[in-house]
Amino acid sequence: MGGRSIGMAIKRRRKELGLSQSELASRLGLGATDLLSYSLDEAKGIYHLGFDCLPTLPNIHDCKVERITVGKDSLLLVFERDIARHDSVSSHHPRADSLEIEYHLISEPELYVEKHGKMVPLLGKALEDFSKEGLIYLCEYVGYKSVIIKLCGAGLAILNLTVDQINYRWTE
Repeated sequence: MGGRSIGMAIKRRRKELGLSQSELASRLGLGATDLLSYSLDEAKGIYHLGFDCLPTLPNIHDCKVERITVGKDSLLLVFERDIARHDSVSSHHPRADSLEIEYHLISEPELYVEKHGKMVPLLGKALEDFSKEGLIYLCEYVGYKSVIIKLCGAGLAILNLTVDQINYRWTE
């Protein structure tokens, strides 16, 4: 079995067990850098998407997005206070009060919303205005330099991002 096949088998089993890369390293008695060069960043809440092996991001579904801010090269999601009351968060950060997720953008974000049964694009500042309607973070799909986020407000919304790094900032 080649090195890449072994790595994929380890990754698959780690995900089946619900372990992060840092948790696996700890259980094996290794330093995080012994497994992957960017695992130390993961422990700080920084995830890189430009590698062959994608990081396991915290699952924070069903949490309310308070604000979306689009900058020159970043998109910031600010979540509700008392976020740890959600089961999806309490397993990652049981004492968390709030969370900010900053996506380092490679290109302009795309937002699609459901209107009359069809997904239509919203442009420019409409993204920040759309977030004022009260959005719930449903799930995300992560790929190589790509994140697709499903949000629910008055209707379904899909946020398509091309990114190389994601920063999770938890506050207690």
